[in-house]
Amino acid sequence: MRHFVIAGIFLSLAACGGGGDSSSPVVLPPSGNSPPQITTAPSATVTENEFNVLTVRATDADGGVLSFSISGGDDADDFSIAGNGALRFVLTPNFELPTDADQDNVYQVTVQVSDGSASDTLDLTVTVNNDREGISVRRLTTGLNDVTAIAKIPNQTKVFVTERGGNIYELDTIDGTRSLDRTLRNVNTTGEGGLLGLTVDPGFTANDTYWAFVTAQRSGPFGTAGSDITIRQIRRQTLELPQGTGTQLTIPHDSDVNYGGWIEFGIGNVLYVSVGDAGNPNAAQDPNSQLGKILRLLPNPDPFAGATPIRFLTPPGNPFATGGGDRFVYALGLQDPKNGFRFGDGFYFADKGDSLAEEINYLLEDSGGENFGWPFFEGSSPFMGSSAGPLILPATEYARGNGDREGSSVIGGVIHLGSVVNLQGKYIFADRDSGNIWAVRNTDLEPGETLSSSSYELLNADFAPDAGSIDGIVAIGTDQENNLILADSDGEIFVVEPSGT
Repeated sequence: MRHFVIAGIFLSLAACGGGGDSSSPVVLPPSGNSPPQITTAPSATVTENEFNVLTVRATDADGGVLSFSISGGDDADDFSIAGNGALRFVLTPNFELPTDADQDNVYQVTVQVSDGSASDTLDLTVTVNNDREGISVRRLTTGLNDVTAIAKIPNQTKVFVTERGGNIYELDTIDGTRSLDRTLRNVNTTGEGGLLGLTVDPGFTANDTYWAFVTAQRSGPFGTAGSDITIRQIRRQTLELPQGTGTQLTIPHDSDVNYGGWIEFGIGNVLYVSVGDAGNPNAAQDPNSQLGKILRLLPNPDPFAGATPIRFLTPPGNPFATGGGDRFVYALGLQDPKNGFRFGDGFYFADKGDSLAEEINYLLEDSGGENFGWPFFEGSSPFMGSSAGPLILPATEYARGNGDREGSSVIGGVIHLGSVVNLQGKYIFADRDSGNIWAVRNTDLEPGETLSSSSYELLNADFAPDAGSIDGIVAIGTDQENNLILADSDGEIFVVEPSGT
């Protein structure tokens, strides 16, 4: 049957064709395949914390079934793409801590579309924009001069703010009003000296007393260089004497640099004082010297009980309480420690670097004798000489330079315990010279390990204030509500609050 049909076809063709001159040409289907064409624009913009980027669109002249994939780009690993072309981030992008190759919030990814035999590609640029994430920064006041410290006043909406020249102000963190509490006498501001630290007494509500770290004119002959560091107990109702009031401890300091300056009370009402090395690195490792150290002192409740006044007692646990070093030395190996903050069972504090790194350290309150390594190490890098004993690594460090996670003058900060949700549980600190402000999760700061600066969230954009500008942080503190209080280098004070307050 099949043979007869074929023959019939041949006969029919012959009858119609004649000699072939008048026949129509036969049109054959195309032998090639047209590749698909991507029609999506080569750039996109998203806001941080959003997964979805866009849906890649493409056409195919042959009506083929299209498949989408990621074929390259510097940041290819940050993206995934679905079968319908929906492109998204694998993890929600964080503007403060970008993961793109250049860490500039501009991501590069190459998308490919294929019909099974031919393909087209698109080099796509995805820019991530900032979201303030509930952060509001309000300027409280202006016109201060060289702020050095911020200390909260118990049970009040006010903080103390100190100027290097000796002024101590009360500043209301609600309405920004301020008043001069007093001006300290005998404050030597030569070099890096001045009124450098302040903390309120544990019994402040009853005794109206605070303590100050002040460099004073040296009492030695012939205009001896440097300033004596004086630790002063100041009762606010006591008039100031020309030589300064309330000095409880004097520490000779033979240069005009590296004074330290942090002062704060800890468990059991013991007083912690950070003292710089006066530009003499060897002093930092000498247990008999109070330079380059954290001191730990217990104010004597009855200093005049004996034949001579004894202002401070030796707290239990001080490593050299019975000999081998100065009885008040608690930790060694520091260059210019300052800006401490008590949290948990210890303190975070900053130590300014020399030429390699700036660092944040953690000091336990029950572990006297810790050696933070200077000058054997600067940060986690060998610097000068070698040590036979164990050394404590910084909790985190960053290189000296001008990058987003670099600087040259570390300003220690605080753990945010306030109501800005996106900052809760994060350590907020800064660098004065670079102007950078950073956050790291407190849980990422592990004792004995050094967190890399690549983990720092850059807060500069989130901390843009409602008025003025933050021109290099010089001090960070908190108020009674645990709001962050920031002081900048040109005399402005800001409060960080939840947006809408």
